[in-house]
Amino acid sequence: MQRSKKNLRVGNNSEPVIDPALEKPLLNLHRAMNVNSFWKAVQQVLSAAIRNRVIGLTLQHNPILPLIARWTQPMPQGFFAAEPLQSYVATRPRQKFVRIGDLFPNRRSFIKSAFYRRYMAPQKCLHGVGLFFWKRQRLVCMIAIMRTAPQGAVSPAEMKLLRQLYPQFLVAFADDYFALGSKVDLSKQSGARLLRRVGKRAGGGANDKGPVADSV
Repeated sequence: MQRSKKNLRVGNNSEPVIDPALEKPLLNLHRAMNVNSFWKAVQQVLSAAIRNRVIGLTLQHNPILPLIARWTQPMPQGFFAAEPLQSYVATRPRQKFVRIGDLFPNRRSFIKSAFYRRYMAPQKCLHGVGLFFWKRQRLVCMIAIMRTAPQGAVSPAEMKLLRQLYPQFLVAFADDYFALGSKVDLSKQSGARLLRRVGKRAGGGANDKGPVADSV
């Protein structure tokens, strides 16, 4: 999960263009019918799109703590109950992107924090960003991406890519798309038809520029 590719780019009409390398992972994402297939597809999309050391996925938050959590590397329990993350999210409903740097006033306080020592340092990670998905003001899903010092902080170009991917993830687990108990059999839809449907459901959200502070 170390590679980075510029798989979504913006054309002359400012609409995102899907690179062929991402088409299959995105189709798998939108065909996911349960937690395991969704989790596998999330890993495939992010591994093709952005450098990472650790990827995490949470679902069914109640209201902040998740009932379901998946990680690509061993992760101690309590990540989402840890301060200052829990308080930050609880007081900023509907914020879509949060960098680790948003949680701390400076790098020194981050490095000295229990959060860094317990969750970041064991994986040799120094940078991270979370994608938060909301239903009204209730957190329903989060995707975490953590990176090592050599991989560096998420760049502006990579943040633009994540903003373009955000509506793809959002549509994938919408009530009538992904999920436990979904009655829509996406596996029987053609790739072209599915991508057209996904584009309509995304509704232009790919260019959303929600608040994102500088990274640690």
